Amino acid sequence: MAEIGAVDAHGGAIGELDRRTDEENLVVTLVERVAATLGRDPIDLPSLSKEVDLEAVATLGAAPGATVSFQACDCAVFVGSSGDVSVSRLDAEPFEGAA
Repeated sequence: MAEIGAVDAHGGAIGELDRRTDEENLVVTLVERVAATLGRDPIDLPSLSKEVDLEAVATLGAAPGATVSFQACDCAVFVGSSGDVSVSRLDAEPFEGAA
């Protein structure tokens, strides 16, 4: 992993490039997980960016020990600082034994 503040051969900030790539990867993961949870093709989903600030989710989700949760597309979404993403339908039947 490149050191933050390092510069590549073309003068680009390597740390910023790595960070942007991580944010983009998180957004792709979010869209894919929401689509899978709903049983839909990701291209058929409404834009998640209209429902939540994805840049803020990626930034907060990358902070050590931070977690982010939000609702989008009739799903509850949880993002952990380790990059774990959990998605469940809001209209899902409660699991057996739930209070």
